[in-house]
Amino acid sequence: MKHLKNRRFIVWSSGIRRGISKIVPVVAAFPKVRKEMVLRQKKIAKLAIQNGTSVVMEGRDITTDVIPDADIKIYLTADINIRTQR
Repeated sequence: MKHLKNRRFIVWSSGIRRGISKIVPVVAAFPKVRKEMVLRQKKIAKLAIQNGTSVVMEGRDITTDVIPDADIKIYLTADINIRTQR
């Protein structure tokens, strides 16, 4: 857990990550939900820029819709056998 200046916390653990990964495809199937998430992620990125900080984001729409003009983009791929295990 990391404490930020604006009193927000980022909580990260592999257990949370696995749970999120399983539900994302289900939630992403709802266009209104996906649109709202993109708007929220854009706000997060904009706040980081305004505060002079950096942000690392992962997701389906990050490089195309959320921060398409990002200075650095990293694309990770996995073997088809590994992806089918997810």
